Amino acid sequence: MSEHSTMTRRQNSRVVGQVKRRRKQNGSATALHDLSDDLLERILLGVGSPVDLVRAASVCKRWRRVAADAGFLRRICTLHAPPVAAAGSYHNSSLKPRNKSRPLPSFVVSCSSTTTICDRHFSLDFLPDADVMPAVWRAMGSRGSLLLLHGVDRKDPYPTIDYGNMVVCEPVTRRYVRISPATTFQGHDISFAYLCDGDGGIGISNFKLVCLLDRCVGVLGSDGSRRMTRVDGKCMILKDATDANVYCFTGGRTMAAVDRRSANLSYFMLPAIEEWELEGHFDVSLALTSGHADGRDRFVFAHKDGTLKVLLRMDGNGMDELELEQIISASKVKLRDNRKRLHLCTWIRGTPMIVVSQGPRLKKKQMMCFNVDTLEVEDVTGRDDFYGVHYPCKLPWPPVLQACTANEFQ
Repeated sequence: MSEHSTMTRRQNSRVVGQVKRRRKQNGSATALHDLSDDLLERILLGVGSPVDLVRAASVCKRWRRVAADAGFLRRICTLHAPPVAAAGSYHNSSLKPRNKSRPLPSFVVSCSSTTTICDRHFSLDFLPDADVMPAVWRAMGSRGSLLLLHGVDRKDPYPTIDYGNMVVCEPVTRRYVRISPATTFQGHDISFAYLCDGDGGIGISNFKLVCLLDRCVGVLGSDGSRRMTRVDGKCMILKDATDANVYCFTGGRTMAAVDRRSANLSYFMLPAIEEWELEGHFDVSLALTSGHADGRDRFVFAHKDGTLKVLLRMDGNGMDELELEQIISASKVKLRDNRKRLHLCTWIRGTPMIVVSQGPRLKKKQMMCFNVDTLEVEDVTGRDDFYGVHYPCKLPWPPVLQACTANEFQ
């Protein structure tokens, strides 16, 4: 190596050192740890994604301490709404004898998710053993980042929901709470239960469970509180609920709606356009759709003449009445045999789509997925993904973070 090269390197080192000293004296360079907590908090308040906030909190212990502060989490919730899209959904596994393991609901990552989701973070292997052996947990509802499950005896040929053996869990944080609505509302028959928001949001320590009982609606809070509201008639539950409301038919033309944000009860009427015959075939003749452009829920009624009547709930005060929005002829559904009353198998949650067939007793029935807005039809005969219910699950908002109180610069 030449003497000239050695001198050049030394000169460059001196120049670099001089520049660094000048920048430090002039304050022109700001290191990461020179940011005040107030300025750092302002920066982090601009992060509106649960995944991005967790990543930011992973930069160092100081950032995590700021992001995990209770005051910061309250402020970020006022600036950013919870995630709209679900990270994925759960569906129940088969209970057939050939499945010798203890199957838990499976998680499927949503194809519409804008962030990279690893399904192992949504595993349910942390759940406790169900009380009845050999038993398994079955999903029956979800809300936000929470999943509602009940235990069933897999040896029972006709397993029913055990309302005395239920769990509300948050898969991402691996936390759960055991609840027993059957004990809370002892002496009442429970037809179904739905998760609803707690006070000002929803989380593992802030939720409500709305139970449809005989002639009343019961609300069980995560804090142990309970209340019961009497309704006229006997509740008859629909197969599902929209993201906004739980609906039940109470007899005659009257229906009740439980707001899933406030757990308050309201009533509305089916239109007086005919004699409604819901009692005998309620489960297959009335369906719910949501995800419409105007944000309002629709009811789709399969009439005995083979038509589909789409009913819209209008805004108003007091006892609202559904209005007939459109009548869809059976030929639009494009089933091979459209002379009989249509059977509403299920509907795709959060969308204006329903799955229709010719009847519940046909062994080889054709199934069509029908969009009540666009009238588009897709043949889904034999497709397993259109059987059963999928329960969407979102990431917690705000994320659950543990603050570091040790040396924040390590």
